[in-house]
Amino acid sequence: MPTDSVVPPVDKFETNYANHPSHLPTMSKLGESTIISDGRRRNLYDDARVKDEFATTRFWEYIFQKQFFPGPNWVLSSQQPPTLAVDHLRRVDLTIEHFSSQSNPQTVLFMEAKKHGAPESDIRAVETQAFDASMQYSYYVQNPHPIWVQTCVGTSTRFWIYSPGDDFLTAFLPGAFGQADQDKYLDADEFGGDIIRAVTYIARHHIPPNKFIGSRTPSVSTVNSSASEPPQSPSSAARTKLEDLAAASKAPIPLEEGFWSYMEITSEVGEQLVGYTHQGVEVNTPKKDWWPHWRTSAGAKSACYVYIAPSREVYYTWKLEPIMH
Repeated sequence: MPTDSVVPPVDKFETNYANHPSHLPTMSKLGESTIISDGRRRNLYDDARVKDEFATTRFWEYIFQKQFFPGPNWVLSSQQPPTLAVDHLRRVDLTIEHFSSQSNPQTVLFMEAKKHGAPESDIRAVETQAFDASMQYSYYVQNPHPIWVQTCVGTSTRFWIYSPGDDFLTAFLPGAFGQADQDKYLDADEFGGDIIRAVTYIARHHIPPNKFIGSRTPSVSTVNSSASEPPQSPSSAARTKLEDLAAASKAPIPLEEGFWSYMEITSEVGEQLVGYTHQGVEVNTPKKDWWPHWRTSAGAKSACYVYIAPSREVYYTWKLEPIMH
């Protein structure tokens, strides 16, 4: 049984995975390479299958630190912001960085996690969270290079590539396209050999090679920064009025619209509007603090309402009246 310091060569991965995207039904289960190689790992693995997200993050962080990213040049950090902005409240479940010199470390991979057995809505949310974190990082630090991305559902995982300017993540392992699909997630025990080859490749190639960008079918074809563009556009008369208000708006917008999050207003309590983001996060906002503004999507300019949170995050919606379900 291999030790932590032994990893398989990547030439087989280069041949089989780089040129022929893998699909789950035909993926081999390699018994000669394993991740769950001792009692400590089995304990963390079992925890991650029955406990909440913290156990998922703990399991993968332990595996990565012990097997793939050891030594002083690697930095593994939980709950870090994706950007260098001092007031950024967003947190990523796990960030992997590498010191190539004595200067600042380079971000290699972002990981976002959900607990084992999460429903499809949570899987969609975690993939969108990972995309948002990657996009914000690339924008804030002016990073023109693609970065690695991992999403986890308990002990099962999937690897992606984010390339600046892409509409969404590109599937890497497995290479089959598809979003929020539990069947595309590989279990650390059952598919340990495949995961080992992929992570070994990532550890040796800190920036995803260009040959992977655009060579595979994207996971989705039309996804903006806050998942699918919500179809809750107002009626024609309301839209005309909103366009007039947007044209006269003086709202200060601290972030480019690619980083706005859509919010669906579901109720009004006194002077507060209550709504939910695409990730299912409840947001309470003062109604008076919403501004008419413009939003451009797929080349089309539309009037909307915008709210700027104290954290400087920006939310938008098509109408302020609660949506009845």
